[in-house]
Amino acid sequence: MRRPRFAALVLAFAALVLLDRPSAAKPPTLSAFFPAGAGRGQTTSVKMSGTFDHWPVQCWVDGDGLSVVPGKEKGVLSVVVAADAAPGVRWVRVYDQDGATNLRPFIVGSLPETTEAEPNDDPRRPQKLDEARVTINGRLAKRGDVDGFAVDLKAGATLTADVDAARRLGSPMDGVLQVVSADGFVLEQNDDAGGFDPRIVFDAPSDGTYIVRLFAFPAKPDSSIRFAGGDDYIYRLTLTTDGFIDHAFPLAVPREGRGVVAAEGPNIPQSGPFSILVAPSDAGLDRLSLTHAPLAGAALVRRVSGPTPIEAEP
Repeated sequence: MRRPRFAALVLAFAALVLLDRPSAAKPPTLSAFFPAGAGRGQTTSVKMSGTFDHWPVQCWVDGDGLSVVPGKEKGVLSVVVAADAAPGVRWVRVYDQDGATNLRPFIVGSLPETTEAEPNDDPRRPQKLDEARVTINGRLAKRGDVDGFAVDLKAGATLTADVDAARRLGSPMDGVLQVVSADGFVLEQNDDAGGFDPRIVFDAPSDGTYIVRLFAFPAKPDSSIRFAGGDDYIYRLTLTTDGFIDHAFPLAVPREGRGVVAAEGPNIPQSGPFSILVAPSDAGLDRLSLTHAPLAGAALVRRVSGPTPIEAEP
């Protein structure tokens, strides 16, 4: 009987030794940034969703005009956007001695930016915005969440409200966007102007306060019939009564040499200085997402081989 008892003691001691040893660290993981973007010339603190066994991590950025360094708090980055940074997507990854994360997008905006302030889901108490020219970094944090933002408009003003969530941030949300009167009547609604991301172009019928309201269903349908939300339901809502780039004309330019396209969309003059120069350095790319500060929005332009003649009216 002594031998089995001795063997059991040896096994118990070995188990204690193994438990006392530190477990092997895993590579970091990164699923989202919040906020998911910042304006030109802005310095912001960004919270990462993921796991980070070692801190601080190292940061790598694809693109110019963005500086990213780890903060003192675990999982938090300090992001500095240069004042002359070109609007658009920057791809960021973090890494340590055990590995690296996947690339995640961080958006450089062309408008002033702010962050959603909860609670703003009560239709009688939306978040009040100082001006109708802003990008809001928000999150539908829980099931049933509805985010509302109040903005003052003059009669005849054209407000563009655009949600960027699924198409560039990878948020798993199928958004629904509404413009609502101060007394609760839905004046305009859109579900899928940009795939899962809605957009509304709204002409104010009179002076007053209007509420822009956002909620979502899951992009991947499930058995629930309710508004969705969660930590990864991150969005950027752009509101502007100034120019918004919806598309470019022409839609394609030659791959060789320079090309010029005109930015077109709400509140952009038909004849004005808003032309975008496509640099020859981009010739290797088949598609370009073009921006033009201080306009909001972006235009997708193709690069093709051969001439691209433009229709001449009449």
